[in-house]
Amino acid sequence: MNMKKISKIISVLCVVLLPLSAFTADALPKPIVGEFSHGVKFSVSGYEGTETLENFPVLVKLENDVPSRFSYFDVASNDNGSDICFIDMQGKGIPFDIEVWDPMGTSYIWVSLPEMTNGTEFVMCYGSTTKGKDICSENPWSSYKGVWYMENTSPVDEANDYDGTGTSQLSVTNGVIGNSVWYPNISGEGISCGSTMQNSDLANGFVVEGWINPAVYGGAGDGRAIFGKYQFISFRIASQNQITVTTPRIEDHKANFTLPNVNEWYHIALSFQPTISGGMKLYINGELKSTMNASKVQNLDQFGEMWLGRNEWSDQRFYGAIDEMRLSDQIRSADWIAASYSTVSKDDFLTSGIAQNYDQKAEPNAGIIVTEVGYTNASISVLVGNLGTSPDFSQDASWVDSELIISEKEDFSTYFLKTQLERFDAPTTRIIPVSGLTTNTTYFVKLVSKNNFDLGAESHIISFQTLTPGAPAGIVDFLSSSIDSITISGKVIDFGVGAKAVKIFAEASTSEDFSNAISSEKMSAEIDSVEFLVVEGLALNTSYYLRLGIENDWGVVTYVPYDTTQATLEAPAQISEISFLANRIDPNEFGYRIEWDIINVEDGAVVDVELFIDGEFVESWENCGGTMGYVYYGAKGSTHLVKVVATVALDGNEYKTEKIREVTLGKNNFVVGYINSYVPVVTKVGDTITLPRLKTTKGYYELQDIRPFVLEDDGVTMTAIETGFTTVVEYDIDVTTGELTRKAEMQLAICAPTPKGEGNVFVAESRKADITWSDLTLWTNITDPTAEPSYPNGKDDVVIIPIYNDKKCFIDTDVTVGALYVGWPSIDMSRGTIRIEGKNGATLTFDTSDGSQALLRVTGLARWDVVRKESFFYLGNEKADKPNLLSVEMPNGLIYDCGKHPDYTDTELRDTFNNIRIGNGYTTPIEVPEGKVFHIINTDHGNPGGHSQNTQHSNFRWNNGSQVYGKGTIIYDGSAGYFNGALTDFAGTLIVRNKQKYDSVGIGERDGGYWLYNAGTWGPTNSTLVIEGHVEYNGVNSSVGVVTYGSAHAWGAWGPGSNSLHQAGMVLHGGTYYQRPQANEDWAAAGITKIPNRAEKLVVSNGYSCVKMFKTGVPTNRVEFMSLEQANRGTFIVDSTDTQATTEPAEGANANHIIIHGMEKHAIGGGGEPGNETESIIPWMICTKQWPNRAYFPYRGDRADETNVVCFKNAHPTSQALDVVQDSNANVFVNGASIALTRDLTVNSLCINRNYNNGTALGEGRTLTITSGGLILEGETSVIGYESDYLANKSGTIFFPNPAYIYSTIQSTSAPNQIWASIVAPKGAAISFPGDFVLGGNQTGIDEELAINGTRVTIGSATTDCLLDVPVRLEGGATKLTLRNLNTLLQQSLYLNDHATIGPKVNVASSEKVAKVNKLFINGESVPRGTYGSSSSSAEFVDDEHFVGDGIVQVLSDEVLRPTTIIIR
Repeated sequence: MNMKKISKIISVLCVVLLPLSAFTADALPKPIVGEFSHGVKFSVSGYEGTETLENFPVLVKLENDVPSRFSYFDVASNDNGSDICFIDMQGKGIPFDIEVWDPMGTSYIWVSLPEMTNGTEFVMCYGSTTKGKDICSENPWSSYKGVWYMENTSPVDEANDYDGTGTSQLSVTNGVIGNSVWYPNISGEGISCGSTMQNSDLANGFVVEGWINPAVYGGAGDGRAIFGKYQFISFRIASQNQITVTTPRIEDHKANFTLPNVNEWYHIALSFQPTISGGMKLYINGELKSTMNASKVQNLDQFGEMWLGRNEWSDQRFYGAIDEMRLSDQIRSADWIAASYSTVSKDDFLTSGIAQNYDQKAEPNAGIIVTEVGYTNASISVLVGNLGTSPDFSQDASWVDSELIISEKEDFSTYFLKTQLERFDAPTTRIIPVSGLTTNTTYFVKLVSKNNFDLGAESHIISFQTLTPGAPAGIVDFLSSSIDSITISGKVIDFGVGAKAVKIFAEASTSEDFSNAISSEKMSAEIDSVEFLVVEGLALNTSYYLRLGIENDWGVVTYVPYDTTQATLEAPAQISEISFLANRIDPNEFGYRIEWDIINVEDGAVVDVELFIDGEFVESWENCGGTMGYVYYGAKGSTHLVKVVATVALDGNEYKTEKIREVTLGKNNFVVGYINSYVPVVTKVGDTITLPRLKTTKGYYELQDIRPFVLEDDGVTMTAIETGFTTVVEYDIDVTTGELTRKAEMQLAICAPTPKGEGNVFVAESRKADITWSDLTLWTNITDPTAEPSYPNGKDDVVIIPIYNDKKCFIDTDVTVGALYVGWPSIDMSRGTIRIEGKNGATLTFDTSDGSQALLRVTGLARWDVVRKESFFYLGNEKADKPNLLSVEMPNGLIYDCGKHPDYTDTELRDTFNNIRIGNGYTTPIEVPEGKVFHIINTDHGNPGGHSQNTQHSNFRWNNGSQVYGKGTIIYDGSAGYFNGALTDFAGTLIVRNKQKYDSVGIGERDGGYWLYNAGTWGPTNSTLVIEGHVEYNGVNSSVGVVTYGSAHAWGAWGPGSNSLHQAGMVLHGGTYYQRPQANEDWAAAGITKIPNRAEKLVVSNGYSCVKMFKTGVPTNRVEFMSLEQANRGTFIVDSTDTQATTEPAEGANANHIIIHGMEKHAIGGGGEPGNETESIIPWMICTKQWPNRAYFPYRGDRADETNVVCFKNAHPTSQALDVVQDSNANVFVNGASIALTRDLTVNSLCINRNYNNGTALGEGRTLTITSGGLILEGETSVIGYESDYLANKSGTIFFPNPAYIYSTIQSTSAPNQIWASIVAPKGAAISFPGDFVLGGNQTGIDEELAINGTRVTIGSATTDCLLDVPVRLEGGATKLTLRNLNTLLQQSLYLNDHATIGPKVNVASSEKVAKVNKLFINGESVPRGTYGSSSSSAEFVDDEHFVGDGIVQVLSDEVLRPTTIIIR
C-alpha cells in the first residue's frame, strides 16, 4: 500500500490483546507465508452477470464489528492496516490496495479478484508482523491505464504515472468513497494529468468511468467536461443536460439520454471504439442508456494533455463533485460496468462470515489508543473488545480489571502514572484524561488486564510526544541614549502557540554574542502594546549591541536583535550639525556665519564651548546653550576645518564632546532642525542641506522631485545639482504599530540659479491661497536682498513659484521672464491642480537678453506610488474669458520642461517620480516665430495608473483653447501627448521623437507616443510632421518615435470625418505612424464613408521606419499620401490589413487602405501586372505578411473604389529552388530550397526563407544579379554563403545594378541571417530591419557607402575579416554594429546618427578588444582622435550612448579645427 493514498491516518500505535471468545466456524485458509492471528471470509453474492470477470476490483468495507466480530484492535498495525492481506481459498495472495483507512470509522479496500462469478470466495487475514504486501505485491489496477481515487485535489494515478495536478480553486468534499474533488464554477479549473500519454495508446478503444455529482447543467461554454484529452476526446454534459462526446474537429456524439437530477451521485461510464458501428456506449448507474456509431479519432502521434473535470476548452469546466475516476484501454463488457457500479453502491454485493482467531485464546481482549495530545495533557482511549473466557473456554468471563501505566522510560523502570481503572463488566470504550505532563516530552503507555478467571494479558507499548509550545515574537526599536543608559521600545506581536502571557526585557552588550549582557527589568506586556525598556549602568560613549527578550509562560524565550549597534552619549549635552551660510549683510567681504546648537542638555548640566578653525583657537563661551554662531572671513573657495568643542559639567563630573565639519567658503550648508517647515531653504548648485537625524535606523528621507537635489549615501545630506525645488518627506517606523509610515511633515528646498546678465532670482512665498504677480509682498529677491521691493519683470529674471493644490497664480500685468519654475510646495493625498492664469489681458513673455531659448519648468511633484492621483499643471485661463485671457509670447523660442526625470531608461525614475499631467487653458494665439523652436521635453514617460485613453489621461495635452501658429519648429520630446486642434493654423514643422516604450502596458485604445487628435476640426493644413525614432523587432509597443491616430473601439469618435494629418507632409526619420480605426454612429447620416486622412507627401528619410494600419472590422479606415519621396537610403515597412490579406476584401468590408500615389515613379522591374510575379517593386519599401519576421515586397493595387493601395503580393510564386527560375523579371521566393546555381542568373528581387538545410551558396564563379536591389532574408539562418563557403571560394557574387536594399528579418544571435557572397553594388547598399545579420568576406565591391538602418550587424568573424572600402553609416537606436576584426574600417569613416536622441551602438568583439577607424562622426560632427568606448572599457572618451561592451574604438584622425600656434624667433 502506498502511504500517500491513505486519506485518514491515526498517528499513534494501538496494540490489541487477545482474541474474542470461542465460536464455531469452518476452518479458514491461511497465507502460505507469515503468521496471522485472524481471518474473515467474504463471498460475492450480488453479481447478476453471466460473464466470468477477470481481475475485477471489488470493494471491501470494514468497521468495528463489520464483518461480525472484526475489531481494529486485532489488526497489528491498526494505524495504517499494513498487516492486512487477501488470499484465495487455496491460500494464494490476491492483489489489493487500501484507499481509505480509518480505525475510528469505515475503511475501504480494493481487491482484484483473478476470476469473479457470483459465489466467488476469498479471505482477509490480519494480525501479524508480516506486511500484507509481502503476501501479494501486485498492483490491483494493472489492467487500467489510469485510476484516480480523487481523495485530494492532486490525485495520484494508482495504475500508472499519470498523476494529477489540480488548479488553485479546487477543494475536497465528501465522496462515494472517502473524499471527492469539488470543482467550482470557475473557468480553467480542473485537474491536469500531464502530456505523457500518447493518443495512440487509446486508438483501439477505451472506457472512461467515474462517479459524478453535478451541481448544475449547462451554462459553461458548451458543456461541463468530465474527461478530456487534447485534440483527441472530450466527454461532457452539454447544454440541455445532454451527454456529449466530441472528437475534436470530427464529430459531436450527442447521446439520446439526459441526467434527471442535479446534486445526486451517478456512476457514469463511456465505452468508445473508434469507427465501429454502435461503438459508443453510455452507461448510467450500470445500465446501458445510449448506443451510437463512433467516429474516427485523430492526432494519434500527439501526447495530448489529459484532464479530469475539464477539457482543452477551459470554459467547459465541471461544476460539482467527481470521485473514483478510471481510464481503461480495454473495452469493458456490460457485466463489468454493471458490477463496477454495484460493488460500490450495493451493500449486499459482498457477504462476510464471522471474524475468526486462528489460535483461539481465553485471555481478555483490550487495547489502548492515544486520541488527543496537548502541551501537558493527553487523552487515552481504553477499549475492551471482549472479557475473555475460562481457561477451558467453557464459560465467558464476567469482568476485566485493567491498570494503565505511563512512563518516560521505555522499559518502565520509573512511572509517571500507574492507575487502576474502574472495572469493565462488558466490552466498551473509555476515555482516560491525563494531566501534569511535561511539554515536548515522549511518554510510553501500556495496559495490563486480568479477568475474573485470573487470566491476564498485557498490551503492546505505545508512545506519544506532548506538544512543543510556540516561541513568542515581537518588534524592537531604538529610541534614545544617555551617557549611561539606552532606551528601546518593545512590542509583542505573538505570545507563542499555547502561551497566555509574556514578560519582556532589554539587553545591551559590547559583545555580539551577548556574553556580558546588561539587562533591564522584566515587565509584563500585552499583544500589540508598546513598552519602553531602559538598560542602565552602561559605559560612557560606548557602542552596544541591543536586543529585546520575550519570555512566555511556558518558559520559551525569543530574542529579537536590533539591526545596528547604538552608542551611549559622550556627554550630557550634544552639539548639533554645523551649518555655514554666506553673510547676507556684506557678501562682498566673503564672510560666512558658522552656526550650531547646543541640544539635549540634561538638568543641572553646565556647558562651556570653544571654537577652533584649522586647528587654531578662535573663541570661547561659558555657560551657554541654544543656537550659537560665529562670522568667519576668508577667501572665497577656500576650505577650512571647523571644530566645536563642548565641556559639560554635571554632578561633579566633566565630559567633553565635539563636532567637526569641513567648510568651503562659497558653498553653503544648511542645517534643518525639523521637517515640518514650509519656509523654504534656498540654495545654489553645490550647496548642501543637512536634515535632522531620523528617529530610527529603518527610517529614511525621500525627495519628491529628484532632479534639483540628490540625497547622499548618508541619508541626511541633500546636495543641490540643478535649478528647481522639491519637498522632503520623512518615512520612519511608527513605534506604536511597528510599521513604516509616511509622515505628514514636509520641507521645501529650493535650488536657485545664478541669473544671466542683469537678471535677478525671485522666489514667491508659499501661500495656501491664490497669488497675484504684482503683489510686492509675495516676492523675495534672493540675488539682491537689499533691493527695493519689486516683482519679476526682466528678460533674464528667474522666477520660482510654489503654488498650492487647486490654487492659481494670476498674471495681472505685462511681464517678461527668462526662466519660470512652477510647481507644488506640498502634495496632500488628493488629486491636485495648479494654474498660471491671466487677468486684465496681461502678457507673459519668455525671453532672454542673449537670444537663447527661455525656459518654463514644472517641478516639485509627488510620487505616483505615494499619491496615486494625477496632478495637473495648466498654462492659461480656466474659462474663455476674453478680456482676461493670458497672452504668451516666445520671441526666441521656449523650452517647456514638463518635469519628468530625463533618464527614460531607468524604470523606477520613469514610473515612480514626478508624475505630472501637463495641460493648457485659454490664451490668445501663441506664435512660434520662424527660425525659433518651441521644445517640449520631459513629459511623464509612462502611465503608472495603466490608463489607455489619452483624452482622459494624457501626460501632455494642448487643447484648442490656446492656438499655436507661426513658421517655427515644435519639437515634442515627450510621450503620451497631443495637440488637440491647436495647430490648425501652424505653418511650421512638428518633430515628434518620443522615447517611451510601451512593452509593459501596450499602447491603449486612445493613446501613443504622440496622438494626432483634432476633435471636430481639420488637422494642420500647412505644417509638416516629422517622426523620428527607430522601429523595434517586437513591434509598435517597443518602438521609439511613435505617432498614433484613431481609436481601437468604434464609439466616442470625433468628427464627422476630420483629417488629422499635417497636410503639408509626413517625414519618416526612423519613426512609426500607427493608424487605428475611427468610426462614429453619426457618420452614416453625415454621408461619411471614409476617413479623409491625407497628406501631400510621404518622405522616407534616414533609417528604417514603419507605417502601420490596425486590423479591424471598421470599413472606413484609410490614409492617403499624394506623393512619395526617399532620402538618404531610408527604408520602411507597411503593415496593414491589405498587406496581410491573401484575398481582396469585399467592397465595404474590412478595407483598411494605405494609399500612396506616385509609387510607380520609384518602382523597378519587369512591369508586369500588379500582383503578378513580374511586377515592378520599390526595393526600399516592404510589407509584412506575419509580424515580425515574414516580409515581402508589396505592389500597387486597386481595391474596391480605391487606387494606388499598398497590397500584399497575392501571386507570390510558389517556393522553388533558385536555379529553376527562367524569367529574369521574376520576383523570386525560395522557401527552404537551394540557392545553388549551375549558371549565372538574373532576377528582379529575391526573398529567401530558411535555406540552411539546402544549398546555401551560389557556387564558385556564379553571379546572381538582382535588378531592383531588393533582397529579403527571412526566418532563421537564411543565408547566401557561410564563412566556410567563402573560404572554399563557393560563395559566389551578388550584383546590384541599382542601390542594394538587404533586409534581415530574424532576431536570433544563434541563427542570424548571413551573406558571405561578394556584393557588387556600385550605387551603394543599405541593410535594414531590426534583425541579426552577419556580413563577411570580400565586400570591396560596395561603393559610395554602407548604411545600416535598425539592424544588428556583425562585420566578419573571429577568424575571417570582412573587407570594406566605403564609409559605414549607422542610423537610430535599434542599430548595432559589432566589429570582429581590428582593421575592417582602418581606412574608412564611421558615422553614428542618433534618432530621438538615442544613438546606435558599436561593440568591439575582436580578440584584441580594439577596432581601428580612420574617422568617427557623431551626428555629423567629427570627434577628436583617440579611443572611445563604454564605461566598461578603458577608453579615453567614455560614451555609453554609442558604445557597449569592454572593447574600444581607436579613431586615427579627425576634422576637428584646432588653434594654430606660431613660434617666432
